[in-house]
Amino acid sequence: MLFLWLQNYLGYRGAFYTIAGIFFKIPVAESCKKTTIIYKAPSAALSHLCAMNTDPHVSTIAIKGMLCNRCIDVIKDELQTLGYKAIDVSLGEALIEPTATFDNSLLERRLGVHGFSVLINRKVKLVTGVKNLVAEVYSGNFDFPDKFRFAQLVASRLGSYELVSDAFIAAENKSLEKYIIEFRISKAKELLLYAQHSLTEIGYRLNFSSVAHLSSQFKQVTGLTPSFFKNLKKDKERLQHYNTK
Repeated sequence: MLFLWLQNYLGYRGAFYTIAGIFFKIPVAESCKKTTIIYKAPSAALSHLCAMNTDPHVSTIAIKGMLCNRCIDVIKDELQTLGYKAIDVSLGEALIEPTATFDNSLLERRLGVHGFSVLINRKVKLVTGVKNLVAEVYSGNFDFPDKFRFAQLVASRLGSYELVSDAFIAAENKSLEKYIIEFRISKAKELLLYAQHSLTEIGYRLNFSSVAHLSSQFKQVTGLTPSFFKNLKKDKERLQHYNTK
């Protein structure tokens, strides 16, 4: 029954290779090459897919080897499995919501099983790399050396800080410095609410020079002082406790 349905959609040869791909674990991209209905993204456009998207809230991943609708379904499934929100998947590219935990090497391994490969330009690699670095350094568990400078760490891991910074601004429509401040304050909020750390401890964990520096940055980003923010949480908990009586 399945073969007959596929034959009606893909033809005899396409149905045969699709079934073979499923039961004999032939990579999707390889079996799709043998089907009678093949859709190919123009090769000239494919090499420039990463540059086509200008929305700062969307990341574009160019994927080589996608030939038909079955390939699109496989890509969607893999993105969902990895926890990435796919905005749109078409032949040759996937649009996803940017995330600090994006792991290009993991995505490459997962798609490689199906015969696909990820085409990613240097700017996208730099932005992904520096986001991962920010998440690592300001996780609350990083061992900061004396006279730590994030720019120096970026230079040692990713190359020229100026180049990384320019790529970040172009991709995210905000400066890397602003992104770092927002990330640190977001982490400070998390530590205030769930880890029950003091402001002194949080300032140390996130490499603020002092509690006053932390408080100043916190209020600049949120409009609230850290103490007021923490008291809001306590008030909410007391209200919930009162309502359960």
